[in-house]
This record gives sequence, structure tokens and C-alpha cells, in this order.
Amino acid sequence: MEFVWQKRKIGKEAKEQMNGSTFTTICGKEIDWMRMHAYNKTVSGVFAPLINNAAFVDKLVLGIRGKLRRRFTKTVYKTANPAIGGPRRPYARSLHGIYLPAGTPFEVKYGRNRTYSNLFEAKLTVRSESKPLSFSDVTKLVSCLFRKGNRSILNGMEFTSDVSVPLRFFENHILTRARSIRTLVDGHGRQTLYAGAPGAKWMLRIYQKTKETTRVEFVLRRSFLAKAGINDLTGLGVLRDVPWNRLVRFPVVCQRALEDLVKGKVVGKRLQLILGWPERRPIGMLLAILQDYGLPGDQILRVSAVEEMLWKMQKSFTWCNVGS
Repeated sequence: MEFVWQKRKIGKEAKEQMNGSTFTTICGKEIDWMRMHAYNKTVSGVFAPLINNAAFVDKLVLGIRGKLRRRFTKTVYKTANPAIGGPRRPYARSLHGIYLPAGTPFEVKYGRNRTYSNLFEAKLTVRSESKPLSFSDVTKLVSCLFRKGNRSILNGMEFTSDVSVPLRFFENHILTRARSIRTLVDGHGRQTLYAGAPGAKWMLRIYQKTKETTRVEFVLRRSFLAKAGINDLTGLGVLRDVPWNRLVRFPVVCQRALEDLVKGKVVGKRLQLILGWPERRPIGMLLAILQDYGLPGDQILRVSAVEEMLWKMQKSFTWCNVGS
């Protein structure tokens, strides 16, 4: 499996940026992060029992074949229904509301533009708020919004894990098959790490959700889900077994293996730079340097405690056992 090892110029600016990092890849340090208490700052969409413990569905997009009900039950609270149509717009209206039993916000786009023959009759988007999304809650919401006989197709989703691991760890340890890796900063100085292009079949998004919590989120689109055999809500349990490590990894460097690999092959200041690299610098850049020397960087990589935790969280995916 080939991962992208991005080369970056090691100049004055790069060295200053590297020296400013406080991260270390010592295994003991990782274990300290794992033992950090998971605080809940009552931020919507953050669920303290799941932090470091289980993955969940944060967002779902469903294409609906069926008609919207004229009257909804008392479990559905409508907040807005503006017109969004136009000659080139796919839908005429956007219904916003909350499914009260689960506190789940939703949006239904409906009133299909007949110019687009392949459009679903409606598109439903739901997002976790007071609790994670579950099979039970989403199916009940669909039945409350649409008439009997409706059929839903999973169009996209966000598969999410919240961890008490600094964002810097992921920036320094990411190895991925995605060709695009970038970090963007918003107007408030908050960073988001992206792997994959916005229009690709999958994209990884990592950002600071709260002061103590980092969100690791796979954005999955229809083409990815279909290839995995997931076509509707009943198939989401398959996500427990998706080999994410074929797409993205967060390994650590074994210092002893690194020393053995470069012994007699690299000398002088370059040797000292390479040996001190894993403490605070991106692994991908180190592998690119080793590749220039014709050295197999894969030999120095080991599974990190963070990778193991994400794997266990995936196996504890909450989709079917929350809210049922």
C-alpha cells in the first residue's frame, strides 16, 4: 500500500516552525494523552461518554423517493421553510426543524426542479446535536416526514471519533493515500487538517472541537458507500470493519530502528538532523528524506497508541445501540 510522503523545503522558515512545536513521539507521552480526563464543555454535538471510546455518525444525507407529509406529528417541530428555488436550483424549498424525541436538527429540500431528471424527490440532512444519530431515531424521523412507501438512499455521511489527543499529533504523524494534505485556518485562528479533495469519494477532516477534544471525521460520499456495500441505513454497521488504515495512518517512529537504518549511510549534521527528527517534526518529511538516500522508511514505523485507540473506537461504533 503506497502512502503519500510529502516533501517540504527544510529552510529557515521551516526550521523555525519545527522548533516551535512542543510535540514528542515518545510512547509514554502518547499514553499520557490516552489517560487524560475527557471534559464535556456542554458543546452541542460533543458526547463525553464517547470521547476516546466509540465512533458515531455525526451527519447523514438521504435521498428520498417519496412524498412529504402534509401534516407532521407533534414530534416534529418546524423552525423555517424558506423558498430556495430558481431556474437552475434543484429544489424549490428548504424545510428546517427538530425531531423532538432525540433533539435532532434536520433539513428537507423538496419541490424537485423537473429539469434535473435524476434528482430524488427530496433530500434529507440530519445532524447530531443532543445525542449521536442512531438507526432508530433516523428511521422514525423519516416516517414522520414522509408518507408510507417512501424509500431512502444513503447519499453521504460523516463517520466521527472524538479524542483527547492534540491536533499537533495528527499533523506530524499523518500518512495517507490522498494526494492532497493541507491545514486551513479560519478567522478565529482555528486549524483544520484535511486529507483528500472536497469533491473526492472520501475526505478526512481533523479539527479542535473543544479545548480538550479533537474531532477525527471521515466525510464519505455516495461512491465510497456504494463500493463498501452500504446503500441504506441498515447497512451502516459495515463501517465497523472498513480498513481505514489503508487510507490514512498515524504511526510513530521507532528510534532504535531509525538509528540502525541510517548507521553508516548518513553522516555529519545531516545524521543529527535525521536522528532528532521524530521528536517534533512531520513523519512524512522524514520518510521523504530517507527515500532520497534510498532507505526504506517503512522499516522504522510502528503502530501508535492513537491508531490503536481509533481502531477500538471504530469497533465500538454506536449506530445501532444508541436510541434503539
